[in-house]
Amino acid sequence: MRLEYEFLKHQTDEIKRIIEFFVSFECNKDFFQEIVEKCIDNPFVDIENEKGLLHMGYLSPNDYHHFYGEKASNYRLVWRILELLTGNSIIEPFNTFMLSTGSFRYKPVKDYSKFLYERDLILNLIFGALRIVDKYCENVVIFELKYKSGNPDIGTGFFINIGTEINPQVFIVTNHHVVSGCSDDKLEKLTIRTSNDEILFDNLFYTDFIVDEINDIALIEYSKERKNCFYLSEHINLLDEIITIGYPPIPQTDAPYQIIHKGEINSFVKAREKGRELIIFSAKTAGGNSGGPIIDNYGLVVGIVSDDCLNYDDFLSKAKLPYHAATPSEKINKLLHEKGFLREDN
Repeated sequence: MRLEYEFLKHQTDEIKRIIEFFVSFECNKDFFQEIVEKCIDNPFVDIENEKGLLHMGYLSPNDYHHFYGEKASNYRLVWRILELLTGNSIIEPFNTFMLSTGSFRYKPVKDYSKFLYERDLILNLIFGALRIVDKYCENVVIFELKYKSGNPDIGTGFFINIGTEINPQVFIVTNHHVVSGCSDDKLEKLTIRTSNDEILFDNLFYTDFIVDEINDIALIEYSKERKNCFYLSEHINLLDEIITIGYPPIPQTDAPYQIIHKGEINSFVKAREKGRELIIFSAKTAGGNSGGPIIDNYGLVVGIVSDDCLNYDDFLSKAKLPYHAATPSEKINKLLHEKGFLREDN
């Protein structure tokens, strides 16, 4: 996985060009018209049926090389990206093998390809987990609580964008229980910073946050420009692969370190207390992970790390390990709707 990732990473600009070309029919109509005007004279498009397919949005590797000429990469890379795009259902093939040219043509899947393209998620599917970690790790942040007693505490948070890339609306999300100490006169200071020590907020108070105590959510609006924020997704299924990123305490260390785990979705349950809906997942977590993102293979956040479902007596007597639980992203969307930040058509 690492070798292919490094190979593809060095060709990112070319891969972006291949993606933009083959999804243009749904994602960039002006660019698609440029392609049609130039490729209609492609000597490989000499049959009326194929010209009709070109106008319908079905593009071929020959069209790509004809359009870009010397700028186009070798055929092997184009076919590999087409294989990955097809395998992830971003484009669909139309086999014209029965025609004399024997070409293959591909058309973007309506709505789905546009949704992914507009959020820069297609590369996440092509490159996989390593790309997701590289892209978003700086937007998983540290909540540092300093108490007057001198005892520190740490939690995790992450940036989300509920707007668009052109008109972003950015928040930092964490658990309510991470920031609830801000209302306590025992707390001296709450700071939010990145792993590179960029201070985002300093000396915050509980009233600075939008909270949902029942679902253990806290949000704070972020007014500055921020790239590579997460988007939320409510679509999640059993055994979906996920990634967690957070800052759990590491024995024999003093500073918080970002820890990344892979896992899967194991169940959807309702907690006895307050009837909270929870996602059960298998990635290992600890206290400082609270407020961190549960990330799917698109790079979308499907939940927030919130609880360890643990019976302490069983743990002490039988060494029975806890189940790790998260609050679903739909609860974040619900809170944003209730507070007037998110419209029904977003």
